[in-house]
Amino acid sequence: QLLGATFGTTTKTVLQLLLVLGAFFWGQRLARRLLSDWELSLAEDARKARSLEVPRFAGVLRLAQRILRPLSFLLLLLALDSLLPATTATLLEVQLVATVLKWTLGGWLVVVALDSIARQRAMRVAVGDHSATDALRLRSLRLLGGTVVVIGLILSTTRLIVGAGTIYDWVLQLSVWATVPIGLLLVRWWRQTIFQRMGRSRRRLPVCKGRLRHCARLGRGLRAGEARACLPFPAATGPHGRC
Repeated sequence: QLLGATFGTTTKTVLQLLLVLGAFFWGQRLARRLLSDWELSLAEDARKARSLEVPRFAGVLRLAQRILRPLSFLLLLLALDSLLPATTATLLEVQLVATVLKWTLGGWLVVVALDSIARQRAMRVAVGDHSATDALRLRSLRLLGGTVVVIGLILSTTRLIVGAGTIYDWVLQLSVWATVPIGLLLVRWWRQTIFQRMGRSRRRLPVCKGRLRHCARLGRGLRAGEARACLPFPAATGPHGRC
């Protein structure tokens, strides 16, 4: 009778896991297709309206497409974790594996989401080719995300194994000090980019001041609306952005 009950519980758990896996792969494929079709529909509507402006909702769709894979795997992990029997879920080995996977997938999700948001903002604001900045930003986010994941894993596994005691405090202090070389490395990576942008701002400032003085002289005898007309759109925006 005990063997039959154990076999029944195992069979039920296996069937639930297979059902969750099937729903995961089907749902991921369906969501990817729906998001792609939705984005194509928005682009087609903009083409028919002869509008060069990209709808704001298209950015949300692109973000959803990029985070779909890490988010779906994280949800799959949470679903599988909830289906495990209590005797299996409380094992230390299972808890360690679940902790590692949760931190890894969570870090992946956050890095992809932040990079997608920053990329869309750069496409709206930046002028010219910003592929080098995109690659540098992604590398920096991966470094920060990897650092946070490693520190979180060390702290979580230490808490699981030995508890929140003296060793846990030592590991926490060492982890905080480990962020110093990471910050110095990020400064080294971004130093050239920051200096280039500062140089462009310095070169642009005298031109903008000259245009404003010219408009101020013209505007002394004009109304405010006519004075603003001395700065047409092409002159108000230089090759590197607004004055």
